[in-house]
Amino acid sequence: MAFEGKELISEQTFLPDQAAASENNAVSDSDPQEYLPTKIAALGNKADGVFYSNILPSPSAFDYKNSTYAQFLKEREILLAAYLNLLCDGHIS
Repeated sequence: MAFEGKELISEQTFLPDQAAASENNAVSDSDPQEYLPTKIAALGNKADGVFYSNILPSPSAFDYKNSTYAQFLKEREILLAAYLNLLCDGHIS
């Protein structure tokens, strides 16, 4: 892969406020397969909307507990590409 050893944009989540940033720091060394299902459960029926707003795979359609990191990156790559296409085509301002 051409990007091997480099940080990919699809690995990043941009957090809008200090509270979210401190929460991200609290889980930074944790396994996403452990903390994401907990966060998804805590969000309840709001989980899909929260993940959508961060251009992350929908918890109702993606198995965060059992999927690999490579599978997550592939799914997010698809979402980011679709979002960027809409942005470049002027459908999102």
